[in-house]
Amino acid sequence: MEKITVAVHVTDPVDAAGLRGYLEQVPDLSIVQNDPQVRLVVAERRSAGALALLRQHADGNAPQILLGDLPATALVGALDAGLAAVISPRDAGLDRLSTTIRAVVAGSTLLPPDLVTELVHQLHRLQKDVLAPNGLSSSGLTTRELDVLRLLAEGYETAEIAARLNWAERTVKNIVRVINTREHLNNRSHAVSWALRNGLI
Repeated sequence: MEKITVAVHVTDPVDAAGLRGYLEQVPDLSIVQNDPQVRLVVAERRSAGALALLRQHADGNAPQILLGDLPATALVGALDAGLAAVISPRDAGLDRLSTTIRAVVAGSTLLPPDLVTELVHQLHRLQKDVLAPNGLSSSGLTTRELDVLRLLAEGYETAEIAARLNWAERTVKNIVRVINTREHLNNRSHAVSWALRNGLI
C-alpha cells in the first residue's frame, strides 16, 4: 500500500509533535517535511490568522487542509493559497482527519456549509458587480460569445444568427473564430460540443 505523504504545520512544537504522533497511527499516512501530497495547517487561536498561515505554507503543489476556524472574509484568499478543506477543531478526531486527507488527495474540496454559502454569495457579487457590467460571464466568455454558441447549438446558420441578433454576419464569424482560436477548437461543431461538455450552454 502506497502511503499518502502529509506535512504538518503547527506553530507550537509540542502540539506539532503530538499531532504528528496522532497521525502516524494511521497506516496509510506518512509524515514528511518536504514535497508532501497534502499539507495540514493548524491555526491556533493564539497564532497568526488562518489566512496568513495558509499563505506562508502555500507551495502551489500540495493542497492544504486547515485545522481551525476560517473567517468568511478570508475564504477567497485561502482558496488562492491552495485551501482544499477546513476542519473545525471540535471535529478533529483521527477518523475525520484521515478521511479528509484521503479525500483531498483524491481531488475533493471539503468546506463547511457556511463557507460554501459565503462562496456562492461572493460569486454572485462578482458576476453582478464585475463581470456583467463588462459583458463577461463566470465562464470567461462574453455574453455575445454565449449568445452565438447557444444559437449554434440550436442549429442556426451564420446568417440566421446574425438576423436574430441584429448583427452583421462578419461579426458572428469573428466571434466564432475568436472562440475557436482562444480555446484551441477546430470548427463550429467543436465549439458547440466544447461548450456543452463544459456546461457553458
